[in-house]
Amino acid sequence: MVQPIVKHKIVKKRTLKFKRNQYDRKIAVKESWRRPKGIDSRCRRKFRGVTVMPNIGYGTNKKHRHILPNGKKTPCSDRDKA
Repeated sequence: MVQPIVKHKIVKKRTLKFKRNQYDRKIAVKESWRRPKGIDSRCRRKFRGVTVMPNIGYGTNKKHRHILPNGKKTPCSDRDKA
């Protein structure tokens, strides 16, 4: 008897891009993520209500990483080497 393909529901913990702190206030600061390093930075100190920083908890499940919505893996030469 033919068994159906086991298709797991892909859970992405965060689909939004992480944006740089204060990119909307200063023209010189671009949107691409940079880690805040200031001694008084509220973002670096993880105060509530400020820009969230990327951390290991936002990672995708290893089984579901690099998988397209149709269930196929994306071709990536760098991933195969590691």
